[in-house]
Amino acid sequence: MNIGHWNEPVTVRLGRSGAMVDAIDSALAALQVLIHQWPVQGGPAHANACDICFAALDGTADPEAARLAFKEAAMEADILAE
Repeated sequence: MNIGHWNEPVTVRLGRSGAMVDAIDSALAALQVLIHQWPVQGGPAHANACDICFAALDGTADPEAARLAFKEAAMEADILAE
């Protein structure tokens, strides 16, 4: 079962220098990055992405909404690699 899986990944730059590029393709993978690898203190888009990704995993939000929220958070943190 692919709850929270995205058809199109969001590519982000991670690591201390932003040298590691990762294609995030699900709400679960996004949450792992948001919680454990986020390079800056979370802002409003980060908090929103966490909420929507959790909701996508429990089936109360559309996975596409989670993808868009994660992309906005990545833009807010200046780590979007697309």
